[in-house]
Amino acid sequence: MDPKASLETIAVDVQTLWVLVCTALVLFMQAGFCCLEAGSVRHKNSINVAVKNVVDLCISLPAFFIVGYALMFGSDWFGLIGTPIPVLIDLEPSELTSFLYQAAFCATAATIVSGGVAERCRFMPYLLVSAGVSLVIYPLFGHWVWGGGFLADMGYHDFAGSSVVHIVGAGVTLAGIQVLGPRQGRFDSNGRSRPIPPSSLPMVALGVMILFLGWIGFNGGSAPLGTATPQIVVSTLLAACFGGAGAMLLGWALRGLAQVDLVFNGLLGGLVAITACADVVGIQAASAIGFLGGISVVLGTFVLEVLELDDAVGAVPVHGVAGAVGIVATGFFARASLLDELGLTRLDFVLVQSIGLFVCFGWSYWAGRTLWTWVGSFTQLRVGELEERLGMNYSEHQMPLTHGDPSAAATGVSSVFAVPAAVEARDAG
Repeated sequence: MDPKASLETIAVDVQTLWVLVCTALVLFMQAGFCCLEAGSVRHKNSINVAVKNVVDLCISLPAFFIVGYALMFGSDWFGLIGTPIPVLIDLEPSELTSFLYQAAFCATAATIVSGGVAERCRFMPYLLVSAGVSLVIYPLFGHWVWGGGFLADMGYHDFAGSSVVHIVGAGVTLAGIQVLGPRQGRFDSNGRSRPIPPSSLPMVALGVMILFLGWIGFNGGSAPLGTATPQIVVSTLLAACFGGAGAMLLGWALRGLAQVDLVFNGLLGGLVAITACADVVGIQAASAIGFLGGISVVLGTFVLEVLELDDAVGAVPVHGVAGAVGIVATGFFARASLLDELGLTRLDFVLVQSIGLFVCFGWSYWAGRTLWTWVGSFTQLRVGELEERLGMNYSEHQMPLTHGDPSAAATGVSSVFAVPAAVEARDAG
């Protein structure tokens, strides 16, 4: 055997193994989202949120397989869309690894929506929205950036998906939040915010740590395994820690305490921000970008409350606002070698990044709003008032309302109506 050919085969096998390991880490992030979202909502809705996270995989991966991957990476048509070849016909075996990795990204984009609209969106409409994101909304913007579309031609840079994954998910989430309206009791008659206590902050912390680990695969697997990999991973984790610290310090300054949910979301905001540029910035710049991402989450959370927009887990500030910070910061902090490669000045590159950001948000919000409205035209998007009071674990899945409380040992409809006072007292918010 030719030694050179043997070495090339080994190199290909190592790269394949690296992508498969990173794919596993990205898929494991679904467990992180599940813990984070289930812990952020009240007990009476935790099962509903958890099953949405599981079923997201059952919806998004088949949808991406049927046509989403082809729309994203098929032969380019006027910079707008890939050739819509169904069910991976004629896909080379060597491309299956790429498909699997990209499918994991698609599932992440779809899952972002579930947390933001939690505790009031019915199960079936949510699944239809998840399918729409995976079939069309995510693949089309992905093609514009990663599939040879018009934004790629302009020199737009989004390394691992601050916009392709996170802002797309946030745009659809924001549209859903507006269409559905806030949860009962989330704002008082004067529009003041009334926080709804989460069921388990330790569960949220576990979810955040799983996502922290999974992001090694999210960013690390987006570039070939090589000398740049350690810097990408170090930049990612440093940005996360600086994001958590930034959110904690700003929250402390504004509210006089280290607000737990802001610390958690600030860390995630740092991860989202650096995802745009971990490959083209140094570790010092990555730390600054993560810090800015964490601060932006705190400010974005405050703005949503002022606008009376009810985001149950902070999905829009984390994935949307911090994602936008990462995209714009790429223009300011990217190495000069990237600008030389693209043939752009620094100002031109910042302009290109800004255009891509506005295209991403405009597309995801407009397409998301259209999708929510269309689904709502033939289904009921929101649970009824009584169903919301009892909780979606029971109203959507007929799960007993025990929550570990002996006084609420409900096993049927008659007993459910015997304990609403105890349930509401515990889950009041």
